[in-house]
Amino acid sequence: REYFERMIKAWDIAIHSVVNPPESHELSLPINFLYKNLNYLFEYKKSNENKTGEELGMFLEFLIKKKRREAAEYILSLLKQGYTVEKLYSEFLPGAMKEVGLLWEKNKISSVDEHVATDICRYVMFRLFDSLEIQGELPFKALVTCSPNQEHEMGAELLENYLELKGWTV
Repeated sequence: REYFERMIKAWDIAIHSVVNPPESHELSLPINFLYKNLNYLFEYKKSNENKTGEELGMFLEFLIKKKRREAAEYILSLLKQGYTVEKLYSEFLPGAMKEVGLLWEKNKISSVDEHVATDICRYVMFRLFDSLEIQGELPFKALVTCSPNQEHEMGAELLENYLELKGWTV
């Protein structure tokens, strides 16, 4: 959540520093809407926290052991068990990547292991996307990108993928 809040604030600042009013105000409206409604994006049921933790641990094990196919099949099985796309995209995949990052910071996995886990997570995200139907076409457009020199683009890719699933033109 902190990452997303900072990313939204950075984009608002970037828009206002590069584009003059009134265009800058119009361009920043969706960003301000997202920022004001972040609570809705990050809500989840407290009763599922322990279950999510166990399942996240299993997925993390697949990532660390470099089991790409098993990781993808596991996520698809969670979807069949009732996990929502929102939960997988806003909690599960970012949560797994956060744990991978912590393991790397503690020198429990190598930089190569961290990059392989990220690539597997990206593969899983695209397998998940391909297994779902796009929910119609909305009149909304979004440009999703990373700030200059940002090496961790997974958050932007998740957002892009999710918006496209919901019918946005991305």
